[in-house]
Amino acid sequence: MAALAGLPGFSRNASLFALTERLADVASNPARAVAEFLCRDVLNRALRNPDNHLRNTSVQQCPDGTVQLTPLYDIGPMYLDRELITRTCDWRLPEGGVTDDWNVILERLSLHDDVKVDVAIALRTFGETQLPRLAQELRMRDADTDIVEACETTIAFQIAKLQAISPHATPTP
Repeated sequence: MAALAGLPGFSRNASLFALTERLADVASNPARAVAEFLCRDVLNRALRNPDNHLRNTSVQQCPDGTVQLTPLYDIGPMYLDRELITRTCDWRLPEGGVTDDWNVILERLSLHDDVKVDVAIALRTFGETQLPRLAQELRMRDADTDIVEACETTIAFQIAKLQAISPHATPTP
């Protein structure tokens, strides 16, 4: 993402709005890539992982020419790190501050409306089907009990955030 955003070097702050829009510009399937990118942000927040710098997400061009996100890597409960890692990529608003309100994020992203609708549906679905199973999945994979328990509140918080996505962001039947 650092190269894609034209931000070389380390310890660079970046707007997730700009990164998301740039990803949509180059991805073969913008809706799928953006939805995956945003779900990864939700997952980082649910797992209390502030280590979301520009080099923790990559884009690849496959042999068939498809441009997409690489498989997920370097994710974990970095709240445990003694160096107190802080987020360097966030949903920075032009007027100042940051947001974690998905309705605001979806509204302000400069994407085609059909992409926004698909992304809203994917986020809501992620919050309804996958995120509720996260704590159990961690337990099944032998994650430390104290980590799972420490993340249960943030998992529930992220589920609530996704459930709050406006129905106006999704198509009516």
